[in-house]
Amino acid sequence: MKCELCSELAVINSKYCKLHKETARSKWIEMINEQKREQEQLYKIFQESYDVAFRMATEAGNNKQPQTMIVSRHENMADDNSPIVKEWTVPEGVCGFAWVEIKPANCKLANWLKKTHPEAWNYDDYSKCLKYWVFQYNQSYERKMAFAGEFAKQLYIKLKESFKLNNIKIETIFHKNFIISNGGRLD
Repeated sequence: MKCELCSELAVINSKYCKLHKETARSKWIEMINEQKREQEQLYKIFQESYDVAFRMATEAGNNKQPQTMIVSRHENMADDNSPIVKEWTVPEGVCGFAWVEIKPANCKLANWLKKTHPEAWNYDDYSKCLKYWVFQYNQSYERKMAFAGEFAKQLYIKLKESFKLNNIKIETIFHKNFIISNGGRLD
């Protein structure tokens, strides 16, 4: 077999002669190194954006003042008009959950999050996304909602400034547990 670039015989398992094989290999190595540099630069942008978004989300969650919830137990649990036997005050407000989703779960951002923050971001097979479950703020729905909303917003804004977000969705999901007067839960 002959070299693709000249009339010399090709080296075994190659399409180039010895001289052109070395040139092609050095170009290939340079291309790989350039891709690594681009990836490192992209990961640096991701980390800076993530840090700013997380800090701002934490501030939003900490600064949120939830509306105090009062839970009452009535003498007759089936009758809201019966006398109140006991009352509890829940200063953190209603209970609930919040999380941030990134779709698709195999985009560059999601892959970076899985690699650098595996304890915080998990793949959700049901919704086919990468999910950050807001575990801060105990069960306070309002604080979790403030954190998740700000985190998704800031992450999107910061990355939009410096990275093309082609077909990447960053969303927040909220779920509130309503407590009814007889002490039961209505999901």
